[in-house]
Amino acid sequence: MNPPPERLHVAASPFGAKRKGIQRTKTLFLATSDPRTQTHVEGERFRLEDLDIDEKRICDELNCHLHFKVKEGYEMKNLPKFHDLTRYGVRADQELGLWKSEVRRLASVVRSPEPPILKASPEWFGRADSEGYNRLHIIGLAVCFALDVCLHDNELVMLEFQPPLANVETFSTAHKRLLRNFNPNEGTTRYDRNIKLDKHNSEAYQTLVNYLTASLARLLIRTMKGQFWVDNCLSTVAKFAAKLKVVGADLPRAICRAFEAQKEFQVRMGQRAKSQAIIQSVTITSQRSGDGEENNDNPMAKQQAVLQTDLDTSGSRYFMVMDAFYHSIGMLLAASVVGLVWNEGTDQPADIFETSATVYDTGLRGTKTQLCRERDGSIGVAGERNVIHCAGMAFDACREIWDKLPSTPAPPGPYTSLDWNWTELTDSGNLGPSSPRSGKLTVMSDVITALVPYLMFCGVFPTQLAHMTRVAILISDPTEPVEYYQHGGYLAVAQIRTSRHRTLYGAQFQSVFESPMAQQRALAGVTGDEWERNSASRALRSRYTATNEKFRNALEQVDNWIIDERSIIVTSVLYSWVVLVGIGIVVLGGVALVAMRDSIPNVDPSNLTVLVWTAAGFAVVYAKSRRVEDWPWRDFLRGRVVCRSVTEVNAVTKVEPQLLLAILLRYETRMFLKKRGPFNNLFDRKSEDGFSIDVPPLVETAAAGGHIFIKVDSLNGPALVGLQGHIWGNYESVSPKDRTREGSSLICRDFDDPARYRLTTENGKGEDASGGSRDLPLPLYPICTNELNWYRVQGIFSEKALFG
Repeated sequence: MNPPPERLHVAASPFGAKRKGIQRTKTLFLATSDPRTQTHVEGERFRLEDLDIDEKRICDELNCHLHFKVKEGYEMKNLPKFHDLTRYGVRADQELGLWKSEVRRLASVVRSPEPPILKASPEWFGRADSEGYNRLHIIGLAVCFALDVCLHDNELVMLEFQPPLANVETFSTAHKRLLRNFNPNEGTTRYDRNIKLDKHNSEAYQTLVNYLTASLARLLIRTMKGQFWVDNCLSTVAKFAAKLKVVGADLPRAICRAFEAQKEFQVRMGQRAKSQAIIQSVTITSQRSGDGEENNDNPMAKQQAVLQTDLDTSGSRYFMVMDAFYHSIGMLLAASVVGLVWNEGTDQPADIFETSATVYDTGLRGTKTQLCRERDGSIGVAGERNVIHCAGMAFDACREIWDKLPSTPAPPGPYTSLDWNWTELTDSGNLGPSSPRSGKLTVMSDVITALVPYLMFCGVFPTQLAHMTRVAILISDPTEPVEYYQHGGYLAVAQIRTSRHRTLYGAQFQSVFESPMAQQRALAGVTGDEWERNSASRALRSRYTATNEKFRNALEQVDNWIIDERSIIVTSVLYSWVVLVGIGIVVLGGVALVAMRDSIPNVDPSNLTVLVWTAAGFAVVYAKSRRVEDWPWRDFLRGRVVCRSVTEVNAVTKVEPQLLLAILLRYETRMFLKKRGPFNNLFDRKSEDGFSIDVPPLVETAAAGGHIFIKVDSLNGPALVGLQGHIWGNYESVSPKDRTREGSSLICRDFDDPARYRLTTENGKGEDASGGSRDLPLPLYPICTNELNWYRVQGIFSEKALFG
């Protein structure tokens, strides 16, 4: 798989030099000068008083399909229309009126100093019990189906008029889901499934759409600045809101109209086979222009492909803008709605679930990682800088809304608990004040108010928002650039859990909220309004600071090393000179004895010479072999130690092996170093003549290096599946029912009967995951890349163990 563009830029940096055919590089590129390791995006912070929204200008551009200004002096007219409402029984003048009404509503929400709140009568959604969650499920499904119609219609237009920009996977997914749940020929739902509430369905549906779109619009405007961004975001969200309401009024009828549009498209294209051939050709083009199969629907890759293949993009700019905002915002809405419904493929009731998410500090120069457990049980991770930035913006929206929610201390009936903590970081990365909060919600309207912004923080939403911002920057006018608002460093963690949910976690696996990453590295363990006086909270913060200090000291040493493909070269001039001076003194002493031969009776001077030179030679051999196995004379005389294994680096520099392994794992893509066994399975770059990983990494070491393992129940018993939260990686997750192909992911199948291994330090004592001594050896789980099928996700693997 090819690395993303930002990663290519780093790999191409001229940090290396060549010596005797071996490529070497000094690891100064691990420093904070790399923009991906910075704790915030450069720019200014959002200020409500600086927000400039011109409603008239936005409303004038709602009918951009009639006249679209490409550039000065060039205007395109009578273009294909997206979000067409006239197909669904709305007149053209009514359509424009609906759009304008939604723009005014959203502009009012965005300008308001108060956050949006779900304004609903308690009887519309009920209480936070089984009946209430099932009502939410029905309304949420209706929104999902209406959103599928919107995406289906928009992609049909793109397939017909600008196939290279079409999102084939989005169209196919929406088409299949609608066909699976509705009968387009009869205009009914299949299997008589219920998609309407018995009472207050219309009020509940429109209220949910209003709250969903208001929350999204408010977040988008606070993420980036620029007229191009603001106008297109508000107009697009307004059109989605209008169409969701129109389509949701009569879903079966609207879906029939959507399928009629698809049939008309096939007729216009000539025949069905020709239409499928076009779709297949678009898929192949997307695969070639993207980063592999995973990016077939990647908007950034498609936009770049169009820019590269069409030197004059003025004719396709309309479609580029429509794709950048219409498709991206559609996917953001889908990510915001998916957590409102429960997974019908499982037997778990709607009101029994736990979901949690965190953005935690890895300890390695401010790099953060997003870790989530979604409502359906999926666990995912992301580490890309812009993703973390967007997650921080989303959590700001969460805190703003959650602080307004009422809480019942000890509710008598069912409830949903909400726990979260936010810790600010200073510009230097030091801990600021923490803000732990918790509450119990008993009314479904309050639960929905809390859940919608949470879904914008948890899961794939921040990654999709980061994709959208990149595309907007790519196609925006350089003279009026779109820029990020600044967001400082932070740690965040949140959990939403129903009262009927029972914890089934054990010593080997935990929830995201209870995992060491959340408790120790995001400070979820800091609790209470007076946490400053709590000894446990203070100890947790002290441990966080001490861990960061250990990594900082280790990285300062790593910055001065030279790394080639087979070894790590450490400068040790003092050691070499001490040895050479000591040997010189011994040799000079021997010469002095020879010179004094007449003063020492009965002593053969030649024997003294042999003795002195033998002692000097033994001392040199001992000094060269005590810390490393092979130390070439040339490097020894120049004061450079060539280390070929983790233990040799530890012997020379005293850097703890687990710290070194975490650094090598986290920054592997930036080093030329290749690794060999016996414990190199977590690394990608392997070679039989590489640097020896002769110390197995601990579970927490692997997590610090970006490798988080999930315990699953497979067809062959318990197993582990690995996720990689690299600093250049987008969101990837382990679904409750899924499989890995041969060679695609790191797994552990031999889970029930692991080997045993004792970590030893220089004094020979065992070492546990926290660095203390321990009598018993630790479990050693073998890692491989074989195929695996599983049917349930248990939790984050957090046992005190090793990976081999």
